[in-house]
Amino acid sequence: MKILKYILISLLINSAYAQDATQLSKDIMAIILPSDDSQSVIKTSGCKYQKEKWAKMLLTKESFKETFSFSKTCDLEGSFTPAIDKFFPLNLKIKGHKNITEAILQVQFSIVFEDMPVLNVVLNESELKTKNNENILFRLDYAHYLDILSKNPLSKPKGGTFTVLKLGKKVINKKVKI
Repeated sequence: MKILKYILISLLINSAYAQDATQLSKDIMAIILPSDDSQSVIKTSGCKYQKEKWAKMLLTKESFKETFSFSKTCDLEGSFTPAIDKFFPLNLKIKGHKNITEAILQVQFSIVFEDMPVLNVVLNESELKTKNNENILFRLDYAHYLDILSKNPLSKPKGGTFTVLKLGKKVINKKVKI
């Protein structure tokens, strides 16, 4: 009976962890790929990102400087220079989230041509700073089908994995499919 109880508790903990990790991954994706129809609690619809320059970067690999400022509809603040096929730092302050105050990310975008182009997003040893100082060190590998003719070219997620490496000082190394 004790073994069954332990298995049930373990399944509940892993299920709750998976749900939290899935929401956290949605929040992270909203930070790095702002969208009007984001499923995140982080507001990004009012972040004045330069859509034309993002599209040009995806086609020509030409970098540019992007800047976000806090507003009623933008919970992000900071500047960064995105690039294709190489890691770049993306450090942003975050307001309005119940736990996260800052994102310190190492991001890499790449495009793979399959039946439909795919935008791959890799975050390597990135960190989310939290209000309670239980910072989250993680890795994210995620892909979106890229439909450049659509109003929302990233509306078709392909999926990926989210790995929590550390929570505070505790080593976790837990991977969840998203």
